[in-house]
Amino acid sequence: MPTYNLTIDDLEEYGNVLDVVDINLLKNEIKSYEEATRREKIDDERRSAEAWAEEQMSDMGFGFEGD
Repeated sequence: MPTYNLTIDDLEEYGNVLDVVDINLLKNEIKSYEEATRREKIDDERRSAEAWAEEQMSDMGFGFEGD
């Protein structure tokens, strides 16, 4: 999904966009998206660290399911 980095101030430049859109709803949606993106990044980092740790342990002779 592309990130456009638009702010509320940017949208104000387009005239009545903010008159049509509930500004509080928009802010909540932006916060929700940012939180989901942050959680996804953290989860990706966790999965990467787990895979690295499992690989290291496997190299040391510890078995894992699927080895």
